[in-house]
Amino acid sequence: MTTGRWQRLLAPACALAAGGAVAFLALGSARASTAAVAYQRELAARQASATTAAAELLGALQLPAGSVPSATEPAGDGGYLARAVFARGTAAPNAVEERGWWIVPGTPAQALAYVHEHLPSGARWWNGRYPPQPVPAQESAVLRSPDTGGVLGERVLTLKVAQLSGSHTGLRADAEVLWLVPAAQIPRGARVLRVAAALVGPFHRILRTVSLRSTAHIGAITRLLNAGRLARPSFLRVHCPRRRGSVLLSFYRRAGAMPLATATVAVGRCGGLTVSVPGRLPVRRETPPQLLRQLEPVLGLAFP
Repeated sequence: MTTGRWQRLLAPACALAAGGAVAFLALGSARASTAAVAYQRELAARQASATTAAAELLGALQLPAGSVPSATEPAGDGGYLARAVFARGTAAPNAVEERGWWIVPGTPAQALAYVHEHLPSGARWWNGRYPPQPVPAQESAVLRSPDTGGVLGERVLTLKVAQLSGSHTGLRADAEVLWLVPAAQIPRGARVLRVAAALVGPFHRILRTVSLRSTAHIGAITRLLNAGRLARPSFLRVHCPRRRGSVLLSFYRRAGAMPLATATVAVGRCGGLTVSVPGRLPVRRETPPQLLRQLEPVLGLAFP
């Protein structure tokens, strides 16, 4: 991902969406401007670390003797190697990729078997077929490397192989690395909390909106949201049943002001919440189990 594209992605992410409108909080003080610059530098550093990790992962791929790099998609693959295993943008904006094509001697089965026998250090075969299982003329496989902590997340090396004319195989490899968004905390000092809930069932739709002004109650909810564990993004899509609704919490320093932050809570089996603070990328967290229970008497409803 180029720096220009990252800047274009960050710009809308720095806006706070509330009630269908996009509101921008001006950072007027020198202290706020310094914090914004430091945050952007942190994002750039994390992206650079992911780019380095992706290049190292692709460079660790070992292929059979006689394999020849190709600057473009090899001819004769029927278009199979034109796209990566994971759709571009699945984990955007915090994903980087290094890509390469090769023409490898032998069959697709032989190519995958060789890679399987010469895995990069620390990587494991995550998905895909290799001998003694039969491998068709077109196949894909995924190698996964361990997460590296608080800066980089999932690292995968995806492979696609396709039989070419003669006794050669076209191979595409994509090294993809996720960098983790720095945690965003809901600022303290909110004096108004607007809670809007929407629950949807087979035969009903329930809407509730309340405003809280108890600083003790608002503080307790703020601490709950900030304490939620950070969610780990993944290239794999997680299948979740249809959501049963959502709750939007908007925090204000005073009535009529721009929100200090918002938190959107998904109601359903997979749950999860997204915290949005002006000037920062949205952060996904796991929903604290007691959060919805605390909101039930406030809203006068029971969450499923």
